[in-house]
Amino acid sequence: MLKLRHFLEIIFLAIASAQTNCTTCSVGVCCTIETEFCCDASVNYQFRCCPRWTLCCSVGSSGCCTPKGSPWDPSDSNVDVPSKEIAVTAKENSIESEPQDEATTIVYALFLEGTGFKAITINIATGAIVASFEVQGFNNYNEPTRVFSYDPNRQVFYTLQSNFSTNPESNLTLYTIDPSTGKAKATPVQGTNNFFPTGYYYQCSLDQIFVATQSFDNQNTAPYTFYSINPTTAVATFLSTSPVSGGDPYSGWFHAISLNGKTSYRLGYLDVLTHVGQGLGICNIGTPTATSSWNVQVPVLPNHQFYQTGSIFPLNTTNTFLSLSERTGAQAGFDLVQWTLGGVATLKEEFEIAEYTPRYGGYIAESLSCDLNTYAGALYLWGVYPYQDQWMLSIANLTTGPYSSYNIRIGTLGQSDYVSGVGLPITSTTRRVKKLQ
Repeated sequence: MLKLRHFLEIIFLAIASAQTNCTTCSVGVCCTIETEFCCDASVNYQFRCCPRWTLCCSVGSSGCCTPKGSPWDPSDSNVDVPSKEIAVTAKENSIESEPQDEATTIVYALFLEGTGFKAITINIATGAIVASFEVQGFNNYNEPTRVFSYDPNRQVFYTLQSNFSTNPESNLTLYTIDPSTGKAKATPVQGTNNFFPTGYYYQCSLDQIFVATQSFDNQNTAPYTFYSINPTTAVATFLSTSPVSGGDPYSGWFHAISLNGKTSYRLGYLDVLTHVGQGLGICNIGTPTATSSWNVQVPVLPNHQFYQTGSIFPLNTTNTFLSLSERTGAQAGFDLVQWTLGGVATLKEEFEIAEYTPRYGGYIAESLSCDLNTYAGALYLWGVYPYQDQWMLSIANLTTGPYSSYNIRIGTLGQSDYVSGVGLPITSTTRRVKKLQ
């Protein structure tokens, strides 16, 4: 079933289509918010509004595809029901109403909950949501966002956006959200071409935010420009320019940056618009003119799908990575896999409870500690009925075997929420709580 919010959006768009600012779309479709654009009708799809971090494509249920891996389906009511569904039986989260005096290990997460964009704090010892704040100072237009990158050094989340009230786009801005307060800060980035940020990633080993920009035309004709950004000053340093004629024509939509900052990685499809050619794009951004390649020697475990979530964490500079892979067959769920390009894949952790990608589309969110020893993922649990869907927080200790993990039930209904980021465990001695809004 469609969520109420999307039902209301359909009504709103029908009314708004008669307004004068709908000249780029067909009658009946009006993309009025800054984070969306209009895709033309095609064989499989009518005119539609897609998030700017996607491309108009001919596959998936929505016709909005992200070069970062999987189709973006913000309101898909025709998602296939999996062969195995799990009844929700674990106890609900408690809300701790007093400050915690003892040291507590917590995880931060960002969620769009109904129409409220919230930063929540979770006690991983009890699974309780100990704090929840409405995010202030960042306009998500009551829509799902891109996944934010987490900085464990400063304990904040990052995203980058351009201003599309001008043509071409302008004023590339770094948004920082402090999850302990819910307050966001917008800082203009200095030293870039101010074009649209196709990919960004905080590399903890270098304490730098990496970003690629491209002039927005949804045709993928302009080159990508790579920069590193100082998180404190928001001053950018030019790194490289990557032409779309290279081995990976979507190199700027990268997932991760190498530990030495010289290479970007994109895991997904070579042809994003048709979802053909799974593999790994590697782009050398250590020289002013980048060179990219597309590599199909990506090992996958037996009875597992390709790393369709697009998750990839570099573990060294010799192409060894950590990614999520979904199991096939009756035993559905995710496994955490370590793999080497052109080598082998090894099971690192099995998440038996966190079963699927979100029922109604969107992303999952993950992060890896700076020492590469701890993994955190906001994954998804399907209930017998959609109203029983819930988000799960999975933590894995990767230091020594046997590996240990545990799933913590986040007290938000998955079918009505979207995740925007997850932060790694930190130790806090005192936390003042605020009940859920």
